[in-house]
Amino acid sequence: MLVAGGGVATAELYVAGLPPPPPPLPVVVLVHGYVDSDTPSCAMEPIQTALDGNGFKTECLWFSTRKGVVDGANLLLQRIAEITKRPGIQRVDIVAHSEGGLIARYCIQFLTGCSSQVR
Repeated sequence: MLVAGGGVATAELYVAGLPPPPPPLPVVVLVHGYVDSDTPSCAMEPIQTALDGNGFKTECLWFSTRKGVVDGANLLLQRIAEITKRPGIQRVDIVAHSEGGLIARYCIQFLTGCSSQVR
């Protein structure tokens, strides 16, 4: 059976009698807090491990807190743009802590194009 949904120009082929596959889980961008900025690694490793173990794809944003929230927000916007250029990825989720939350909020509220790419 060929099914086209909601006026969208794409069609999905389903095997008769089987339910459609679930949609892919979103990419989750992890944004660390103030204290975690000295090492360019994923300071949110426990959260990353848990999300990865549950089928999510995670990416960490490393930034220097010495450059401020606006610089970090611009880096986040660049990373989101890189991720959403990949096939099949239109939006991302963000998990942030401390200063990372300020950066994410600034990016979503004030940087053009960010809010439309964050779920």
